[in-house]
Amino acid sequence: MKIARWLVAILFAIATTCMAADELALRLQPALEAITPDGLLAHIKILASDEFEGRAPGTKGEELSIKYISDQFKQIGLKPGNPDGSYVQEVPLAGIKSEPRSDSRSKGSIKT
Repeated sequence: MKIARWLVAILFAIATTCMAADELALRLQPALEAITPDGLLAHIKILASDEFEGRAPGTKGEELSIKYISDQFKQIGLKPGNPDGSYVQEVPLAGIKSEPRSDSRSKGSIKT
């Protein structure tokens, strides 16, 4: 009797998992159709192009990249995930700019 109960419980768990997996697959299908290897390569080529100027933080290239990626998210129907309704999260930017200054000198005469 106990074995039958365990068997029913296991079968129920398996059936529930399979139904949940099918539902998830149906929900993900539009995204899976929108994201293809050729499409990814095209996006990489665009983002790596000279127009995006390297995409470094705080530059025009970064702003272009943010706009491009946000537009792509909108185009495939992704909803923004931030409370302010945007796709991006503001983070503080700290930068350090070094100016190397080295000077090498030696005493003595130069022999040729």
